Amino acid sequence: MENNYDMTSPFSCGCVGYAYVPVQNLTDTYAVDTALCQGTIFPELDLSICEYGAVCKKEGQNE
Repeated sequence: MENNYDMTSPFSCGCVGYAYVPVQNLTDTYAVDTALCQGTIFPELDLSICEYGAVCKKEGQNE
């Protein structure tokens, strides 16, 4: 099979990026009515955008 990649393109390898997803230790769950209001069943994942940004910056420093 012939390779038809344009090697002049920055995306020639077909890889646009990589994701890093740390292992999450989920210990508790919300009650059904609370989960529906919060948008998640896992309290550990229930973060405001400000809290999420702080977690991302902290985790990124380890790299």
